[in-house]
Amino acid sequence: MEGVLFCVLCFFFSLFPLHGTLAMLPPDSMKKKTILLRTCAQTRKKNPKSRLFRIVKSPSGSLEYDPVGNAPGRGMYVEKTKESIELLFSPGRKGLIGKLLRSPFSDDERTRLRNSLLSAVEEGRKPNAS
Repeated sequence: MEGVLFCVLCFFFSLFPLHGTLAMLPPDSMKKKTILLRTCAQTRKKNPKSRLFRIVKSPSGSLEYDPVGNAPGRGMYVEKTKESIELLFSPGRKGLIGKLLRSPFSDDERTRLRNSLLSAVEEGRKPNAS
């Protein structure tokens, strides 16, 4: 009889441990963070969103840098390297931005954005949102 009681108690405590199930959950620091991956328009490599600049065609139709990453409009991403930015704005790739954002842009807008992104890369900071 004692053997049966011991088996029943072991089974019961395996289902409902005394120390509680909350202690068995991993702490918040062990939860996995989701890393958002985006594709660079120039290199076609997937990178974490934090390593890319977002360029957006605003609803008004202008070409802008999106520092926050959630501005309304059609967007594209480019790596935060001088080489990627130079290639994206090179004369041979002149139509790439217009093709990806589905709208042609003037040379003045492209030059303004290029200078803003390059100065940000050189200084190691976020570019001006102008």
